[in-house]
Amino acid sequence: MKNQSSVVKSSITMLWLCFFVYAILSMMKTAFSSSMAAIIHDGIFTNSEAGIINACFYFLYGLAQLFGAKMIDKTSPMTFLTIALLSAALSALGMAFAGSFAAMLVIWSLCGLLQFAAWPCTIKIIAEYLLDTHRHKAMTIIAFAYCFGNLLNYFFASIILNLASWRYIFIIDAIILGIMLIIWLIPGMKASKVLTGESVEKNIYDSKMHQNDNAPEISYIKLLRVSGILILLITGFIRTALDLGIKSWAPTLMVQSYGISPSFATTLTTILMVINLSGVFIANFIYPKYFKNVISALCTCFIICMPASIAMLFIGKIPLWSVVIMLIFFTTMMYCGNQLINVVVPSFFNKYNRSGSIAGILNAAASFGAVASNFGYGLLADKFGWSGTILSWSVMGIISIISCIIIVPIWTKFTKR
Repeated sequence: MKNQSSVVKSSITMLWLCFFVYAILSMMKTAFSSSMAAIIHDGIFTNSEAGIINACFYFLYGLAQLFGAKMIDKTSPMTFLTIALLSAALSALGMAFAGSFAAMLVIWSLCGLLQFAAWPCTIKIIAEYLLDTHRHKAMTIIAFAYCFGNLLNYFFASIILNLASWRYIFIIDAIILGIMLIIWLIPGMKASKVLTGESVEKNIYDSKMHQNDNAPEISYIKLLRVSGILILLITGFIRTALDLGIKSWAPTLMVQSYGISPSFATTLTTILMVINLSGVFIANFIYPKYFKNVISALCTCFIICMPASIAMLFIGKIPLWSVVIMLIFFTTMMYCGNQLINVVVPSFFNKYNRSGSIAGILNAAASFGAVASNFGYGLLADKFGWSGTILSWSVMGIISIISCIIIVPIWTKFTKR
């Protein structure tokens, strides 16, 4: 009974550690975005140059996930998350004291490269380390981590930008990451040893969710093809370009279109982040209660946010408050899509022992979407203004709807295998 109690306690500990580790890493990932408007406002670099820095982060982040997918399924997720926390803390310090575009480009790019396994390893721990009862709860809870991390980032940024330089955003992030690393290395590693059976009896270890020794024999490429994941990568790419890209550029968009201060624009974006949390509840409400097919639910998210993208074409001519409402509506539906693509979909691959690698490749597509949006939106804004940039959002939404319609019958057949 004592050993079983230890397993239960360790499972709960690991659940919440996964949440806070990924939330803090997400806070760091968006630190540059929250400081971007202030850096541009100071004249350090242009929209396009700022977009290049953020784009390089997500390009290397996604590229490493794409080529490291199989490694994620074969290596301890605890090790990868330790590397992610340490590299993020050091990168935050580097960004705080960087004095040039070139230095920031190198530091931020390396940070993206070394964090590549954070999300898939988090999903792997949830799917294969936690007790079954905790695993189902964790799939919902972990969906809040990214948005919670964004919220923390923009909350601190809105205060810091009113009181001091944007550099202090990175300094505070480095301190928080250092504290989180210490917590991860002590209770986190201890819980990991208990859950992997290193210090518990075999019969207790067998009661948890672990790898399926009788997994169906199917090649990785074939699995991607017959499940529709290869096409879903397009949708995942666009969803992130719309979600993360809009959040990254929202402060700059509002500053340049309405002449408000960077700190006020960041505060409005913080409000947006808070409301985005409801996207998880929306996803859990519509699936599987109203939509039995997760791809159908995803398609609906794109369809119902299209009116907002069309209305925002008149940015600068319509009141600021209406733009904020439409940005909130749009990004909340896209965050609902994040829960469906990056949390629900990988869970269907547990029986193939591929939950980590599928989460990785989907997150890689998402990262490339972030690259396209961070770099592309900056170029579009410089050349065609924000109305031209917003028009691209509508086009991408239509492409995603078509992709989802194609995937629905493929996914239906796959889930009935």
